[in-house]
Amino acid sequence: MKRTGYLYEQIVDPSNMSLAYDTAVRKTGHSYLRNGMKNYYIEHKEELFPKVLYYVNRFVAFKHESFTIYENSSKKTRNIIVPTMNEIILQHGIINILEPYFMKWMYRHSYASIKGRGTLKGQKRVRKWIAKDPDNTRYYLKMDIHQFFDSIDQEILIEKLQRKFKDNKLIDLLKEIIHTTESGLPLGFYTSQWFANFYLTDLDHYIKEKLHATYYIRYMDDMVIFGSNKRELKKMLKKINVYVNEKLHLQIKNNVELRPLMYVNKYGELKGRDLDFLGFRFYRDHITMRKHIMLSISRKASKIKKTLDQGREIDLHDAMSMLSYYGWIKHTDSHGFYEKYVQDKVPLKLLKKIVRDAMRKGQTRRFCTDENKVKSFVNKNMTLGLNELDSLEMPKIGKDYVIKMKASYSSMTDEFETNINASKID
Repeated sequence: MKRTGYLYEQIVDPSNMSLAYDTAVRKTGHSYLRNGMKNYYIEHKEELFPKVLYYVNRFVAFKHESFTIYENSSKKTRNIIVPTMNEIILQHGIINILEPYFMKWMYRHSYASIKGRGTLKGQKRVRKWIAKDPDNTRYYLKMDIHQFFDSIDQEILIEKLQRKFKDNKLIDLLKEIIHTTESGLPLGFYTSQWFANFYLTDLDHYIKEKLHATYYIRYMDDMVIFGSNKRELKKMLKKINVYVNEKLHLQIKNNVELRPLMYVNKYGELKGRDLDFLGFRFYRDHITMRKHIMLSISRKASKIKKTLDQGREIDLHDAMSMLSYYGWIKHTDSHGFYEKYVQDKVPLKLLKKIVRDAMRKGQTRRFCTDENKVKSFVNKNMTLGLNELDSLEMPKIGKDYVIKMKASYSSMTDEFETNINASKID
């Protein structure tokens, strides 16, 4: 197998890092410590970019402290590490160069965190398989991996990368990022989603080429295989379990589903179960949304109607959320739900106008005008990079130190307080 080399120089090239700088700043959202910092990096590129280049060429990973968030969409708690802006820029620079290679090796029906794919493309693919081939989609095997990101074996990942890339400087750089955490991959890093997909690529090819799965789809660590024979799918599951344990040092969760996809038998009776995947519920002849998504849509629609009835303006965030929800409705068989719970409550044209006007004014991101009032960074601990201190108007600290800041905000008194201390890097 021919390995690829001489990529490190492409990554640290000023033209690539300039593109990475612009992309990272543009894509950085309003959460955590980004409100004032984003504007600062946009307005001071000429001053900050040389510092970024200096940082990239002498990169040493910071020691981060993770914090726990509750992810509403999955109803799970996750440990997140918030990267510094310089780390985000570097990670975008890396993926700018490595993305074509990752995509070349990627399984074509892997849909998570890949440009041009996503949940909607995955939904359309599953729907097409079910519609065109009922015999080979009679049963489905659904499984996912226990604590996937936290359980990824760093040494196996590095070994996989070394088999693909012969550039020692690149491997050393990737090792430094991977070893930011003691084990697994850091949730919150842009590189992690690419490394995670890459980690399972050999499994994808094993399932398709060795086990000969007719229809197989993966969304990060959520996997579904369709088949015509339940016994064959059971055999497949046993082999996948062995592969995942021995080759990847991972474990399949014990919530595996192996069921017939819902159908009507010759007596007109409804048999089997729907498939809950990608946020949708797949039936033999239609698709609906999950119940908790429909409940969220109904509540948001009622909130917007109440706002209008009281003569108040619709919040930009509510307008954007409702339009996003409308996309879910539009791509499922949910017309009855829309007519009953949404249609008469939500003026879609008005919502589109609110968002369009905000986009013209550059207000679709909720920036904080005061760089020290970072309201979204509440009761969290974070380790900051040295090159970010100016943007926060904090005192400079020596090169062997990092800043730890604990912040709290009171909406009652409109007061923002920070506790800052420096700790020596070991």
